[in-house]
Amino acid sequence: MKKIIAFSFMLFCALEANSGSRVIRDNRIRDLGVSPSLGRGYSIATNTYQSTCMSEFETTKPSYDLKYRYLDIERDWENEFRTSVDSKSNFNYLFLKTNVNVFTEVSGNTTYHYHYIFANIDVDSYYHSINEGTAQMSDSAQDLVKKGDVVGFFDSCGPYYVRSIGRHSTFMALLRYRTITSERDVNFELQLKSKMRGFFSGGGNDTTIETEFRTETQEKRLSINIWAYGLGKDGLANLIPTDIDSFKNSVQDAIKTMQDPDAGRVTTMEVVPWVENTQFQQLLELTSDEEGRKLFQKKKILEANSELLSELDRIDRAQVDQYYKALSCRRILSEEYLSLTGDFSYDPDNTFFRDLTSPGERTKEITLATFDELLSESRVQQYLTANNQFNYGSDEPTNDPESGAIACMNAINEAGIDKVHFRTIPECVAARAINVPIAPVLDNYCMPELSRVVNTDGIF
Repeated sequence: MKKIIAFSFMLFCALEANSGSRVIRDNRIRDLGVSPSLGRGYSIATNTYQSTCMSEFETTKPSYDLKYRYLDIERDWENEFRTSVDSKSNFNYLFLKTNVNVFTEVSGNTTYHYHYIFANIDVDSYYHSINEGTAQMSDSAQDLVKKGDVVGFFDSCGPYYVRSIGRHSTFMALLRYRTITSERDVNFELQLKSKMRGFFSGGGNDTTIETEFRTETQEKRLSINIWAYGLGKDGLANLIPTDIDSFKNSVQDAIKTMQDPDAGRVTTMEVVPWVENTQFQQLLELTSDEEGRKLFQKKKILEANSELLSELDRIDRAQVDQYYKALSCRRILSEEYLSLTGDFSYDPDNTFFRDLTSPGERTKEITLATFDELLSESRVQQYLTANNQFNYGSDEPTNDPESGAIACMNAINEAGIDKVHFRTIPECVAARAINVPIAPVLDNYCMPELSRVVNTDGIF
């Protein structure tokens, strides 16, 4: 009896430790192919986004941190940027690595020395969140909960929703000028920096100085390279400078676009379980039951089972995606390359397909013969068989499976999604342990892209 009480206490503590909102700030949210947004459904287990099930909500006013710096770039600049591992420094390093390309150049009898100034603006926004005091679930989402279709709700809206988002925007500029000596022109750089900061008015009685400065920028072949990411779309037309005056305006316009609360790359995201949303709880009407399960226990069981269902759905979709991708890839290979005869046929050993992840590397190309073997019809069928094994516990579908993901979901449905924890169901534990294997042939070579054909004379 003491062991049971101790186990129950540990389970309770574990559930409590995992409850509440989670803040995600790693590379799970750096994929530019997805669109995190406030109120959108999310699954931690599968790192997937689902429908936005909030139709009406106000947002809090975000706050901003702004950093604006100038840095002289010398020959050993890489030592400073290479040691930083955060994404902001990596982006700066890539920008400088691409654009800092020459320090000396000989033209005729003259040796020119190039000097660089790195200007960088970083804007971080935070506290942009849903005002949950006024937020309302959409009518369709409410209907699912009211009629007790909790599984359908979690399938559509996810086990979590996005409460708040933090974003980052950056504007980088590299100014380059040249001199006939190896020393930097300190006076010229002071004028440049004061001009960029807006301290150099350039008006009134300074017309002569202004003209001389413009002439000097032309003589020194001043050039400006700009990269930026996470900007709002408004005002982008003004971000392409043609001279130092327009560059100053570009900086000002860039800061304005960065202050759009919906602009910027997502760097942090707070997600909250739906079971902790007051409207969701009110609609679901969770109460303690006759078997002694308290309300908090039912919430935690419901939260855990909703994540499991999302995870099983992700595995099923990933396997089905692999099968259909393999099927389409095989069809293209057969119809466009293997079935042709006569003068239009392809020699299997001398027809090469490129690696889509490294399209310029011939060492990673594969021949038509190898492609045909790696993606034979029997191997395509193996993807479907793996999906049947996952869902039904057998190579073929069955109406009443004794194992597999469907047996797991049936057991949860029969017992009640808020009454039995999936860890107590062997079929669920086994299904959750399934991993979708990496398929290099699908990831690297599908859909087929012809790289080259070598004829019998060795001519490409």
